[in-house]
Amino acid sequence: MIDAPNLAASVDAPIAALFAFDYHRRRTTEQHRWAQLLDRIKMACLLLLTITTATGVRAAGGTNDSNWEKLSGLRDQMEVEVISGNEVKIIGIRCRLLGIVIPDEPKRQLAAKRFLELYIKDYRPYFGIYNSHSPVNDKDGVPLIWLRGIGNGGWAQETLVQAGLATPSYFRFEGYKFSVMGKQGEHDCDWKGILNRAEDDYRRGAKPNINFEWSEKS
Repeated sequence: MIDAPNLAASVDAPIAALFAFDYHRRRTTEQHRWAQLLDRIKMACLLLLTITTATGVRAAGGTNDSNWEKLSGLRDQMEVEVISGNEVKIIGIRCRLLGIVIPDEPKRQLAAKRFLELYIKDYRPYFGIYNSHSPVNDKDGVPLIWLRGIGNGGWAQETLVQAGLATPSYFRFEGYKFSVMGKQGEHDCDWKGILNRAEDDYRRGAKPNINFEWSEKS
């Protein structure tokens, strides 16, 4: 006996396929919408983080655009004049070394100034201001710079700490960040870690990372 064709099945199959296609289309559309929504949320979070970071930097001291515009335009040669143990003048702009303070002791202040003069003399006129893309000022409006002579040796403020003439100070700038170029490309500078290790160097009697002879009688 020949079975009669199942007309219901032959009709239901295309309809089921159509429903399945519509279901998958709607599911794909919903997944796409969710992906777009997640992308928008990510972008909003990044924007909020950027605004928060920028606001934090401004709150930490603000910036003087005219000064930083001039400083950021400098290349690897500049005239640096020492004002004190943690302050210099660059193209007529008074600048302060980021992250350190000189103890309020006249003898140490004089020694710190002399040390910085020798540091500047050793590299003159080749220097770099490595945080010029993330400008920040102290509460009195003075630009805070991360300075280094181009060549062998340590950062200016790092060597002052290694010599026991300055102490690290991050008050109001704990969250401040800037990037520097290294062998592996651009990366965040661990400036607080550098100064902490410099303080450890001083405590264990290590010599400062400098190219000139130094004693407090220098």
